[in-house]
Amino acid sequence: IKRALLEHGFTHHETPAPPDLEVAYRHHIANREVADTIAGIERAGGRAVYRSIDVRDGEAVATTLADIRRSLGPIHGLIHAAGVLEDRWIDDKTVEQFARVFDTKVASLRHLLEAVEPEELAFLALFSSVSGRFGRQGQVDYAMANEVLNKVAQRQASLRPSCRVVAIDWGPWDGGMVTPALKRDFARAGVGVISLKAGARSLLDELAYTETRATEVVIGDVLPEPADDDAARRAQPASAAQPGLSPVFERRLDIDRHAFLNSHVIGGYPVLPVAVMQEWLGHGALHDNPGLLLGGFAEFRVLKGVILSNGPRDLRVVVSKIRRHDECFEVDVELRSGPDEEETAHARARAILLSTLPTAPDYTQPPRLNEENYGYSVDAAYREVLFHGPYFHGIESIDGYSSDGIVAHVRSAPPPADWMDDPLRTAWLGDPLIVDAGLQMGILWCHKALGCVSLPTFGARYRQYTDAFPTDGVVAALEIREQIPHRVTGDITFVDASGTVLARMEGYAWTVDPSLRDAFRPLVAQSGGSRTSDAR
Repeated sequence: IKRALLEHGFTHHETPAPPDLEVAYRHHIANREVADTIAGIERAGGRAVYRSIDVRDGEAVATTLADIRRSLGPIHGLIHAAGVLEDRWIDDKTVEQFARVFDTKVASLRHLLEAVEPEELAFLALFSSVSGRFGRQGQVDYAMANEVLNKVAQRQASLRPSCRVVAIDWGPWDGGMVTPALKRDFARAGVGVISLKAGARSLLDELAYTETRATEVVIGDVLPEPADDDAARRAQPASAAQPGLSPVFERRLDIDRHAFLNSHVIGGYPVLPVAVMQEWLGHGALHDNPGLLLGGFAEFRVLKGVILSNGPRDLRVVVSKIRRHDECFEVDVELRSGPDEEETAHARARAILLSTLPTAPDYTQPPRLNEENYGYSVDAAYREVLFHGPYFHGIESIDGYSSDGIVAHVRSAPPPADWMDDPLRTAWLGDPLIVDAGLQMGILWCHKALGCVSLPTFGARYRQYTDAFPTDGVVAALEIREQIPHRVTGDITFVDASGTVLARMEGYAWTVDPSLRDAFRPLVAQSGGSRTSDAR
């Protein structure tokens, strides 16, 4: 590449100085890495938009983020990794050099935070450095800037309690600003570098880790590298997949054998419903634990939707070993796809298994939930608000609405064989139509109260008090617990005709996104280039 740059990359005929050649080479390599990253995101089914601006320019940052928000919707995550170096002794460093290093990190972060909505972010990751914590010769400006980032992270964590905020004091990476010469300096000082794969995995782990509110984390080169043998790769899945889980069943998902998918189409493509994800995760948890019953889930998360945009998908459910927790048993479960070395985790939960189901709690529906008429008939709701087709027309009647929630009568699901070929069980563990109808109620509430549609992404706690739901349907009451921009959280209680609680979904969250409106409209499914009508 450097030879090609010498021959074609400089307009004048004089041989460039080595520093100029190095700058041109690094610029070329950076552009190639950007193009490769964008291509990889698109191969994985994502969409990438790349903009090149000076992040020290507040007006440019605000304009760019406003354009992105208009075209793609709310900005849910921010990773601030900008940084430059001007390593010199203090008495050799100019004011301009100091400002360039300091402002690239500090001023740019201020501009980014000013350009996002106060409650828009679900995570905020700041790339700080061990230089900010321990210092490094020649880097007074870089050290100061990174320590400011650490303090900003602490402040933002207190201002954004629903956002995962973390500042990572990275050691040197094997790439980026660490040139081969700088890498040799680190080696002579006994400082190792962080590989790109290990660093990326550590970032994902920190963003996913919610057990502590620690906002400053120091990460050095003592990170485990992926092993070369196949068995180790299976135990160390990439990306969001958790290690140490074993497969219990696999299933090819397609619209020919899973007719219900034709009624769950978003953006023109079939999408596996959250309610079916939950059902299959429950089956996986019970697979190696006969004699126990599914009591529910904790921390159910949708990590990446299962979208049939390129034909069938091969899915697998993986589980941990069972462990006792107080009076119940727990099993970690994940729904995954992809080859072993590049697995993608689509959903994750902690399944609760019991010897006997607990007694249902008492429940009295708050009278305020049905103060008003919803304003849409059920037919109009399915025609004008919801994307769900006939298989998922679970709402029979909308009995009431208020700013605090919504109440409805919902149908029970037919036997699994009516929805798919070769079902995993002859009877449902729960009831995916009832669960899905409850989640639809959240979409309807958001549409009425906020003027936007939404999708469910998280459930703090699901508990089931019956081993079989009644065939004549149930009453569902959604109570809104929290409403912040772009997210609504609520509890759903399902009761039978006598008022007995059958199940509760607590702390379930819907992501509110205006850009979903167009995706909700199509009522035909595309899979692998073909389109199939949404007919039962």
